[in-house]
Amino acid sequence: IAVLQTQRMGDLILTYPLLLWLSRRYPGNPVTVVAEPDFATPLAPISPPATYLPLTRAAELLGREHALVLNLSIRPEAARLAGEITAERRLGPVADAAGVVRVHGDWQLYRSSVVRQNRHNRYHWAELNALDVIPLADLAATNWPAPRIGGQRGPGSTGKRRVGVFVGASQPEKRPDAAFTARLVRELAKRGLVPVLLGGPGECDLGAEVVRRAGIPLS
Repeated sequence: IAVLQTQRMGDLILTYPLLLWLSRRYPGNPVTVVAEPDFATPLAPISPPATYLPLTRAAELLGREHALVLNLSIRPEAARLAGEITAERRLGPVADAAGVVRVHGDWQLYRSSVVRQNRHNRYHWAELNALDVIPLADLAATNWPAPRIGGQRGPGSTGKRRVGVFVGASQPEKRPDAAFTARLVRELAKRGLVPVLLGGPGECDLGAEVVRRAGIPLS
């Protein structure tokens, strides 16, 4: 089975339930995920069992026969790859030899219609990834663990709960400015929460500006 998910970190994480359902529905069929290594590598410790390949090495899949190819990506090269891989069944955007892209699967067609629209959608993205291939009974039988409650434990615990605030994002329209984030963390602190700023090396300056504007202790 090949799953093509060449989008960002959040999209890759939302693919994990699908990978678990596929392992149960297709036991014995190895799953290969085509994903960006910048996202797949740091997430490896929490990923369901799968082999990850970067798009630059995806040609390795062309010599194999697949029971299923599921393209969850919106990138044109992923659609071309989905059409080139030998498979009994294809779902998601698939390009033919002439370059014409067709979306296979009713739910994948619906999913494609709401990408980039930023409109309300009644379905969870992790379920939209799977609805064309995983029976509803399998989804309904899935038990999710209760959310873990954050906060310190043990001797000297303050009892306060921490909340992570990401200061950056891969797209400008998803990246609030320092003034907004400073107001947000002050409001969280007023509610007895302990804000913790999260980000990568590229967000260091933005994080420092948030700390300066917030005027409260931040991690």
